[in-house]
Amino acid sequence: MTGTLAALAASVDPSVLDYVTPWHDLTKSISSGASSAAHIAWLAALVLKALWILFMIPNLLAFIDALRRPEQLYPRSTGYSKTLWAILLGAGFVFAISWVVVPLYLFLVFLPARRHLDVSPTVTAPSSKPPSRPFK
Repeated sequence: MTGTLAALAASVDPSVLDYVTPWHDLTKSISSGASSAAHIAWLAALVLKALWILFMIPNLLAFIDALRRPEQLYPRSTGYSKTLWAILLGAGFVFAISWVVVPLYLFLVFLPARRHLDVSPTVTAPSSKPPSRPFK
């Protein structure tokens, strides 16, 4: 069995293993003196991926909220508000425009509906009558 693995490992072209991870590729290009433009492009791609993840998570949460929220809780609901917001949030996820759609959903639907549902206990002023005394 070990002879088979050794033969398989020996048959693999070492240049294939150079692209196992992006980090390995970056360290290899730095040591070989590749241009700094390639490093900047690699770093820009990494930042864009991080931003994409940063914006897609709230988009997914807003999409789930839009699907679960009853139609009556949408401000100025026309009967199609739930469908419209679900389509907009879905398009925001697909076309990567969640940086526009999610803040709109947050300020136009989520926060107003939350304020509408927020029922705080009312505080009454003390009465002018003195407290009643217990019977003797």
